[in-house]
Amino acid sequence: MDINFFYARHRHRLIRLYLKAFLLDLGEFQYRMLSVPDFCELGTWFRESAMIDTKDTTVMKRFSELHKSLNEQIYAVIALKNEGKIDESFNQFKSVDKMTEEIINIINTVEKKAVIYQPIQIDKLKA
Repeated sequence: MDINFFYARHRHRLIRLYLKAFLLDLGEFQYRMLSVPDFCELGTWFRESAMIDTKDTTVMKRFSELHKSLNEQIYAVIALKNEGKIDESFNQFKSVDKMTEEIINIINTVEKKAVIYQPIQIDKLKA
């Protein structure tokens, strides 16, 4: 399974932007942007390929924990906002912001390692 690292990074940035817009009453939050961490494309790729390719279980475990926690925090922010707890929702958003950056950093790290460990295709060497 291949992953588009560019898309993965920017999708996480977009989720953060949509959530901030929701908090500022600039639109509804697009729930379709969220997915269950264990079943989204990025989470699946990390479990099935990145763990094998990079052999870095510490990074993979941290990613898995963060990815799950990020979704939980996003739902918490939405719930607080919907309950009228505006200040609390903005405070909770800070943790979403921080986790998003950490996930993007992990994506960057894994991308570098995946490129390093990517097997060379013999047929591409013929020419």
